[in-house]
Amino acid sequence: MSSGKIISEIKPGDLVLLRDRRKKNHKRPAVILKVLSDHDRIFVESTIWDDFHYMVYTQGKTIYVTEGHIERVISSHEEPEI
Repeated sequence: MSSGKIISEIKPGDLVLLRDRRKKNHKRPAVILKVLSDHDRIFVESTIWDDFHYMVYTQGKTIYVTEGHIERVISSHEEPEI
């Protein structure tokens, strides 16, 4: 079930589905660890083609992904309002 959150509203703790590189139906769940700021992105190795925006944990590894890698938000971690 989708949380109704759009990709630009993703925060740390959200559970997302990542697209498979080979365009198959294998989707990987991942947890957003950090949304990279412009300053953080300077220190992440990137190429001309990739501009990483998120640090995620999936399948026992921490990796960096772009907005295009995210298929959809499964659930979001919201802080309760007091």
